[in-house]
Amino acid sequence: MERKLERSGQVKSLAKALDQDRIEWKGRALLVDESSLLSNRQVERLMKVADGLTIGRVIFIGDERQLGSPEAGAPWRLMLNEGIDQARMTQIQRQKDPQIKRSVEHLAKGEPGRGLYALGSRVIEVGKNATDKGLAQAAFKAWAQSKDQGSEASIIVPTHSLRGELSTLIRAELTKRGELTGPNHSLDVLRQVRMTSAESWRASNYQEGQVLVFHAGVRDAGIQRGESLTIVGRDERNQRLVLEGSDHRRAELDLTKQAASKRANGFQTYERDQIAVKDGERLVWERREDERGFNTGERFTVTAVDRWGWTIRAADGQEHRLKTNDPALQFVSHGYSETADRAQGQTYPDVVAVLSSAHGEAANQARAYVQISRAAQSLTFVTNDTQLLAFKLNKQDGLNLIASDEVRATREAGSELAGLALAMGKAQQPLPAAAGVEVIEPQKERGLDRARQISRGDISL
Repeated sequence: MERKLERSGQVKSLAKALDQDRIEWKGRALLVDESSLLSNRQVERLMKVADGLTIGRVIFIGDERQLGSPEAGAPWRLMLNEGIDQARMTQIQRQKDPQIKRSVEHLAKGEPGRGLYALGSRVIEVGKNATDKGLAQAAFKAWAQSKDQGSEASIIVPTHSLRGELSTLIRAELTKRGELTGPNHSLDVLRQVRMTSAESWRASNYQEGQVLVFHAGVRDAGIQRGESLTIVGRDERNQRLVLEGSDHRRAELDLTKQAASKRANGFQTYERDQIAVKDGERLVWERREDERGFNTGERFTVTAVDRWGWTIRAADGQEHRLKTNDPALQFVSHGYSETADRAQGQTYPDVVAVLSSAHGEAANQARAYVQISRAAQSLTFVTNDTQLLAFKLNKQDGLNLIASDEVRATREAGSELAGLALAMGKAQQPLPAAAGVEVIEPQKERGLDRARQISRGDISL
């Protein structure tokens, strides 16, 4: 009876808060920045909230050629394609250097080759077979030169492994310059494992020793919100994970049930790692904590480390004292470079950007566009080979697929196939029966081969 009364009181309290929120938001406009990063699921939730709060208008702002969500869909680009009311800003204000501005203009039009070659001598080519170590060395030299000139460049890279290579080089240089002092303190941290929603529901995509951090409780598994549990076993046939807490209590997570409940963000997956930290170290928060105002991607400086704890200075200048076992310290990394995904939306005076044709799917037009367009005044672009990278970018635009576009392309492919088959029939010439040859114009032959490949699924539009 007491529980029923308590639950009833909570419902009334929530209803009252919702009514108050509706009064405050009614008729207002909601601005959503960096809209290219939104997934189908996020826009669906956003519009439901906007409708529930009776928000008068939702205005999406962004750049359709920049990086999209790691999840499925490109709803904002779909809205633009379908003719939603829109205003387009075509005059670039950020780039003050005409050469960089010209490069950005080409990239904005989907012309990656012209965009790269427009940079001229700002491009440093390390060599066709350059590894991350070679790319990191070249980027480090450009960074050190900018530091010597009194303007420390921001470094933007495509992968976290390249961030690690650069951190090693830059930390050694800062120690040499006396900016990092004292002994190395070993810090146990958690590194996020990136997965799409589809990947996160298959037990085979996990490894023993990984850590799941829950943002929402799972009642049937006895898991509370905020818990961190280690994977100690997997049942790949039944899509289940066996988890263990620090108190050795075990729980079993049914991924199929989680997928059915559509809780894509119920937990995040991490791997254990260690980093070295000195006095003067620049670190970055990898996870948000509202209570103390620690924001994901925000840098801070370690001013002192001793046996009692850590003293840090936040970006706003405020000092915090953290115990050595503070949970927030699990979610940090060195802040000497950042990925393009995190840099999107930022503006920096000077930039050193790194992108190679060997970076697989990470080497795409959207990522190159973000990296180059962050620079306002000066830019150094490090790659393995400009021609190879341009060729790779031409094949990979990095834009999320839109289902309606794919359906339309499939229909067009079917029409093309039917039309070409008809053209083939009309192109046959009255040759002698013994020859048994059909004549097709060369361009129709090439088109028919392409249509056949499309119909078999060998290639896609």
